[in-house]
Amino acid sequence: MSDIKIREEKIKAKRMQTPRREFLKEISSRLSLLYYKNSGLVSRYPETDRVKGVMPFKEFEEMDSSQF
Repeated sequence: MSDIKIREEKIKAKRMQTPRREFLKEISSRLSLLYYKNSGLVSRYPETDRVKGVMPFKEFEEMDSSQF
């Protein structure tokens, strides 16, 4: 067996014993969360010319659903 196959088998055996919650925590901790400041508001997306006018959450919540 190649070295990679042996490692894969070891990882697979460990994952079978890891509780789902811990597995999800480990996977999600690998992803970095980036926040950008967009028009004085916090956004997950960087400022770009394609998106116009980020609005505060309360203003969005108060909008009439027919405007979509």
